[in-house]
Amino acid sequence: NLISNNTTATTGGGIRLTTGSYLTDPIASAQINTNTIQNNTSSSHGAGIYVDATASGIASRVSIGGNTVSTNSAGGTTAAFGGGIAVVTYTAAATDSSSVVISTNTLDGNMANGAAVGAALAYGGGIFAATGGVGTEVVTIGGSGVGNVVRNNVSAGLGGGVSANARPSPGATHSILVAANSITAN
Repeated sequence: NLISNNTTATTGGGIRLTTGSYLTDPIASAQINTNTIQNNTSSSHGAGIYVDATASGIASRVSIGGNTVSTNSAGGTTAAFGGGIAVVTYTAAATDSSSVVISTNTLDGNMANGAAVGAALAYGGGIFAATGGVGTEVVTIGGSGVGNVVRNNVSAGLGGGVSANARPSPGATHSILVAANSITAN
């Protein structure tokens, strides 16, 4: 698929995926694979792809692979999280789990802009990932033989290529693994 030249005042200029209360199958997974996602804008987060991987009673499993995500621009109204890809996981209960795998994508020339007013910083020109709940949450970015190419992305704040923010509640188990990617010229 070619997903290009779309605009949103909220999140997910090219693609927006939400799990959470929409989940009904405990073994299913959502996949965003082999797309060209370019020239999209979002006034908030995730101009190329925005994923809200909330788990509430049923596990949330998402994979993002083999996409070309380029020249997308997020932010302006707020400080952006993720010019190319933004992933946020959340678990409502200690027994919930959420996992997202981001592999074999090319992210090139994306921008996470700062807020038009105020001093808030943008995060993750290429990829932004954050956890924030009470259960088990795992975000994997790359890996041996399945790394991403992250180049020429810009953040008006922190993490030109990748920004990762693990925020577990007390007793929760969260991890963000960033491994075997080519992250250059960001």
